[in-house]
Amino acid sequence: MHSSCKLKNYRDNTLTVTDRNKYLSNFKPRPKDAETRFEVLSIDFVENIANAKLTISTAKHIFTDYMNLIRTNEGWIIVDKISCRKEK
Repeated sequence: MHSSCKLKNYRDNTLTVTDRNKYLSNFKPRPKDAETRFEVLSIDFVENIANAKLTISTAKHIFTDYMNLIRTNEGWIIVDKISCRKEK
């Protein structure tokens, strides 16, 4: 994730924008839950830019993410992300 990356979502009639550091601070290392599933649904790319659509399914929620990526000399980096969450 590039340092300028922002996570954007819309929930409860509010658009929330979270910077990379705050977003990543929400995650604590732990073993993967056996019920968690990750799936890449599509990737569209032209030259050195791409958009990926993926889902993460947990016991309680399904998250759908769209990530904008750019390929640099260091490899592919996420430069922006939009996300939604649905209750199961």
